[in-house]
Amino acid sequence: MTHEEANNLINNSKEFNEQLKGYLYLIEKEHNTNAMMSLGNIYYNNKNIEYALTYYKKAANFGNPMGYTMLGFIYYYGRGVEKDYSEAFKYFTKGALNHEYHSILKLSDMYKNGYYLRQDYSYALNIIEPLYNEGLKKYLSNEYKDNPFFDVCMRYADSYKDGLGFKKDLSEALNYYTLAYNGFIHQMDYDKYDTYNKLKYCLNNMTILKKELNKEEVNKYDLFDFVFDKTFKFDFVQNESSLVLNFNFKSKEILV
Repeated sequence: MTHEEANNLINNSKEFNEQLKGYLYLIEKEHNTNAMMSLGNIYYNNKNIEYALTYYKKAANFGNPMGYTMLGFIYYYGRGVEKDYSEAFKYFTKGALNHEYHSILKLSDMYKNGYYLRQDYSYALNIIEPLYNEGLKKYLSNEYKDNPFFDVCMRYADSYKDGLGFKKDLSEALNYYTLAYNGFIHQMDYDKYDTYNKLKYCLNNMTILKKELNKEEVNKYDLFDFVFDKTFKFDFVQNESSLVLNFNFKSKEILV
């Protein structure tokens, strides 16, 4: 078998057993870590965690940063294995050292929650600050794919809302949830399942916060329009009993 024949099996075969032959050639003959990750993802999505672990570990052993991250996720959430924060910390650390941003985000969560580590809200925020700065540059250039900015904004919003690491400030919390929400709309094009859950989470918190803020406090968000795309409009409508935030984006109207 050649490299081209292996790729042809992977891309054009309808039967998984035929695709598997292509993957195994790339893995065993070429040590192709992308093939290891792809095969690991297939097993992971089919809840065959034993085989997923095998190929994620192979990828990690060859230095694939996302391999470390996926191993961390499995042990962090206890997906198909017993939950093990020490193992999660080990793999997320290796991923973070390779600048894999999902690993950095989860390390931040572990410090925030005190999972296996001493709880430290300030440090949890400090280690994701570089991701914020890096992601903001991408955001202002309309780069959404693989951009950690919105995940960081969501965590900043949580911190402002609960007063953990930042001084409690519901206005700032709403601002960051809004930024995250806007970005996740774009990221739905790349990862619908996880991004939908993030959208729902931000929306729920925005709905709660808008009820706690008066008109004057929300009105200042007009000043943040410059952060968004030219096609994005943010305004509010004051009713007798509630405050409604209207988001209009690319001809889609989302009523919060």
